[in-house]
Amino acid sequence: MLRLTVGLCALAIAAATGFAAHAGTALLAVGGTLLVLSWVDHAIPARSLTVRSAPVGRSRRRTD
Repeated sequence: MLRLTVGLCALAIAAATGFAAHAGTALLAVGGTLLVLSWVDHAIPARSLTVRSAPVGRSRRRTD
């Protein structure tokens, strides 16, 4: 939520400066990056990013 708020504020400031100054361009880049990161946080559930490993020994049991 903080990334979204800061990103939107940075984009608003960049739009107010007219993107003419280097500061406006930098704020546009920062704001856009934060908005993308905010979207990714909401689009991908945290549990899908965890690595799951198979139990050692049980998955390799032979049935002869």
